[in-house]
Amino acid sequence: MLEDLNPPLTDQENEFLLAEGIILSDELLQLYRLHNGQAGDACGIFCGYEFIDYWGIFSQRMLAVELSADLTVEELYVQSFEEDKIAEVFLHPGRIAFGGPGGNYLAVDFVPASKGIFGQVINCGRDDQVMYVLADSLGEFLNMYADMLESGAIEVVNDPDLGNRLDSPHHGNLISLFVAWKSKGSAAS
Repeated sequence: MLEDLNPPLTDQENEFLLAEGIILSDELLQLYRLHNGQAGDACGIFCGYEFIDYWGIFSQRMLAVELSADLTVEELYVQSFEEDKIAEVFLHPGRIAFGGPGGNYLAVDFVPASKGIFGQVINCGRDDQVMYVLADSLGEFLNMYADMLESGAIEVVNDPDLGNRLDSPHHGNLISLFVAWKSKGSAAS
């Protein structure tokens, strides 16, 4: 899986994003200066979510701009949002997706609702009927993910069709794992 990681984001690629009005936060820029997402048909390094490259960030942003202008699209999606923390739209141009694609994303949220935190990491997209704050920042998200890997909550699984991938044997998906992990942490506090 590590072989599937792209080289770092170049200055030219970052300048392209800036020219398109997409400003990566310091945390996102640090992450993308390590690796500019994953290559082509790689298994998603985030338990099924591919680490998307700068072009994926741009593409998702353009989709969010297009769909946010079409108010009828919002009427098609019945969703629940973590109370007063996430703006009640399934896609928003003020969110920078770093995990996806395919219609569901992990995103850094720069347009939180009244009780949300600027820069929180959320799940969002067309198939997510419930949206959660997964972490208060990208750094916290990555630290929690590393803790899950180290604890064995996430394992390397060999899929005959997809090859090696990261997955959680005790949770249906990454979102349910993060919700359970956060609840466990809250209970310990």
